[in-house]
Amino acid sequence: MAVSSLRVKEDQRLRFGGKSIEVIVGPEEETFCLHEELVCAHSKFFENAMSREWKESAERRVRLPVDSPDIFSLYQNWLYTRKIPTAINKPGREGNVEYIRLSQAYCLGEKLMDTTFRDAIIDAIISKAETPASDCNNWYPVGEAVRVIYSGTPEDSPARKLFVTMYVWCGSEKWITFWSKREDLPKDFLIDLTTALLSDRKLPKGVYPWVGSNTCQWHSHGKETLCYKG
Repeated sequence: MAVSSLRVKEDQRLRFGGKSIEVIVGPEEETFCLHEELVCAHSKFFENAMSREWKESAERRVRLPVDSPDIFSLYQNWLYTRKIPTAINKPGREGNVEYIRLSQAYCLGEKLMDTTFRDAIIDAIISKAETPASDCNNWYPVGEAVRVIYSGTPEDSPARKLFVTMYVWCGSEKWITFWSKREDLPKDFLIDLTTALLSDRKLPKGVYPWVGSNTCQWHSHGKETLCYKG
């Protein structure tokens, strides 16, 4: 560790004061303990839960029954270490698992109303996209990762915009055809992508290809059958 990184500004101090909160996550009710002052400083969800006369505040226990303990563990790691332990330096489907977990973490940050965590996840996604995998190629989020983001974020989500921008700049028609045969890509994603591509495209020059006498290229009769025009 560089000596310069040992000293930080006062506002970067992590706060561990106050009582702890139990967070019960998932259907199997895995328990996580978080310092109240720390988590409430970052999450509006927890701040609301602990500042009102709710059952959660009295019991000092918050339940997240439909969330994943694995993904919540990423959030806990971020709170205490400012690290996101997801790195998978592999190509293809194996590497896309990291995009899926990061997408799930972003959606958890949306639910917990933690802007800082969501921003960190965005940077982690960008870092992964910028870092070549073990096959020396750059890989981008596909399939399930896209579905996770579009099912767990609002229409104006920066994460949605990031994914669409990655497809506009780096995408291939093979991505769409490959994944559409295996998974249902979100309709909203396809609309966003089409809109972005059409708005950014350079208009073709010259005569419109459907204008002129050779309209047979748009007909169904084929080369072996005489056109109705003779």
